[in-house]
Amino acid sequence: MSLNCRNILLEVGRCAIESVRGDRLVEQALGRTSIDTAVDVVAIGKAAAAMGAGACRGLGKRLQRALVITKTGHAVPELAQYPGVETLEAGHPVPTSASLLAGARLLDWLRAAPADRRMLFLISGGASSLVEAPATGVGLDDLVRINTWLLASGLGIDQINAIRRRVSLIKGGNLLRVTGRRQLEAWLLSDVAGDNPAVIEKTIESNGENLVNGLKNMLGDLKKGNGQLQISMTDTEAFELGKNVATTPGKVVFRNRMFELLQYSPSTENVFTRPLLIIPP
Repeated sequence: MSLNCRNILLEVGRCAIESVRGDRLVEQALGRTSIDTAVDVVAIGKAAAAMGAGACRGLGKRLQRALVITKTGHAVPELAQYPGVETLEAGHPVPTSASLLAGARLLDWLRAAPADRRMLFLISGGASSLVEAPATGVGLDDLVRINTWLLASGLGIDQINAIRRRVSLIKGGNLLRVTGRRQLEAWLLSDVAGDNPAVIEKTIESNGENLVNGLKNMLGDLKKGNGQLQISMTDTEAFELGKNVATTPGKVVFRNRMFELLQYSPSTENVFTRPLLIIPP
């Protein structure tokens, strides 16, 4: 059976995007969370509009106010139908004047919240550029110059953030000075499976080679399953009978309807009291 790899990859991509839609994930998560009090929502990032829409649907009347800050051109019309929802657009990947306006509005908006108001922050990629309140003496030109340099520097994200927080009134935990003792909860949308930092680290170290290898494995599994994804648990070509497995005579010492137990003759005079049991996948 011939495989159309292009169509397969397009379908995989479509399914992947569909499975991480911000509105769906937030709405589903709210359905699993017991929130019985009034809530204010702050959504920041390139997926903020979608996440904000999911929060509006999931919270219903419990939602009191929402501030959505997203990339220019990423707003969604659905948000306009919900009362108390304010949407702002700003710059990405480097801050713009709209980013500073969004930062000032965020600070004012948070200060206006009742002292006992529960707050839900929905954060996605791009937030660091979309919202900014520069430290004293730092202007927009400075921020643009700093962020442009950082994006091209090759520094790790932890090093980049260490620099960013020094020129910001809201990054690096500074925003907590404004939120006070209100009950806060933050949900972050990640594009890494399982939110596994090791995957991110490996991707950086290998320059993406791990992702390419994963794609090759997936295509191999599709080929083995004649178009159906038959996930391999081991490399079936890694072993050769008589060469690196089953190198001594063996025989079946137990059999039932579920499995056979094979015992191989030892290759040494002395052996361990407890045998090694190998269960292939």
